Amino acid sequence: NIIIRNLLFRNSVDDAINVQESAHHIWIDHCDLTNAYDGLIDIKRGSEYITVSWNKFYNHQKTCLLGHSDNNAAQDSTHLLVTYHHNWFNGTNSRHPRVRFSGLTHVYNNYYYFNSYGIASTMNAEVLV
Repeated sequence: NIIIRNLLFRNSVDDAINVQESAHHIWIDHCDLTNAYDGLIDIKRGSEYITVSWNKFYNHQKTCLLGHSDNNAAQDSTHLLVTYHHNWFNGTNSRHPRVRFSGLTHVYNNYYYFNSYGIASTMNAEVLV
């Protein structure tokens, strides 16, 4: 198990947190994330059993991506088992999360303020809201 907790991520040169290559059993909790070059938390390439909880995301465009790309079904389908709960999205434009190919993504009790949209489910993703 890996726990990422009580950390501040800002001004990252790539993704603030990048979970990939079949990583599993990770808990990202009570972190503040803002102003990365790309995503704040991107989970992809067959990763699974991830929880993203009680985090603050603010002043950013591409917040949480789940699933690498539209061509990556072979690696991501039936994986990407992720839960997002009790997160605060403030002034973040998109990807709250944006989900592709997930086995099952559970999104509940998140707070969205000043965003363009909430949750996006594409490429046969399963999302329980």
